[in-house]
Amino acid sequence: MDVDSLSSDIGKCLQWLRKSLLLTQYQLASFTELDYRHYQNIESGRVEVKVETLKRICSSFGIGLSTFFYLLDRKPWTTETVTRTRGSGDLYLYRMVLEQAKFRLLSPVRDFVFEWGRAIAEGNRDTLRDCPRPCIEVDSEFRILWKNTSASDTYLDGERDLTQIVFDDHLDELSVASRDFWESKSNSFYIELSISPKDQDRYLNCAFVALRPMVNRPDQTIFLGMVEIGHEPLEVKNDRVLRLQNANRIFMS
Repeated sequence: MDVDSLSSDIGKCLQWLRKSLLLTQYQLASFTELDYRHYQNIESGRVEVKVETLKRICSSFGIGLSTFFYLLDRKPWTTETVTRTRGSGDLYLYRMVLEQAKFRLLSPVRDFVFEWGRAIAEGNRDTLRDCPRPCIEVDSEFRILWKNTSASDTYLDGERDLTQIVFDDHLDELSVASRDFWESKSNSFYIELSISPKDQDRYLNCAFVALRPMVNRPDQTIFLGMVEIGHEPLEVKNDRVLRLQNANRIFMS
């Protein structure tokens, strides 16, 4: 790839990222403390961008250079048009893939983040209300502020809904994990849990996903989406818990 072609692709990638944040060129230049005309020239591919400048711009998007070059290689702007209601699926998915490298993110998780990642990150209740996956909003003390229809449905044992089951069995794990998420520099949250239905001989394995908003919200709440990743007999559950506990960290910064 020649220099002109690379500069052009870098500019297109920056434009795609900027539009995913619904920002103008002037706003982004202000956030990164760059001259407005200089940023225009970078985005249009008319000038080469220095690595330190590119790193500064990427930090405004909440991503590192590795994620930027991953996206640059994929060229998502050729297949996905960013709008106010749709877009950035690639961006949120690959931020999670890169940060959660120790987990093998299964297809259901990837599909969920691609389709619903932006709504989870931005805390868009109107959109998440119709999500077929359970979604809940909690505050820093892990008090429930909101849940969608799927999270309210009677679930698994016919007596408790999903929220009750999770809070009955895993409140401590989720509370600690969510606090770490807000206090760390991680952009993504991922934890696997096994939910035990009453009077059944199989566990439901679930992944809980959250994503940091591209533009921080004033309120410190977290939106969690739950994705089913399979069932397993009760007797193998202890091995699974041990494996998860031995993971280096739930979050990667």
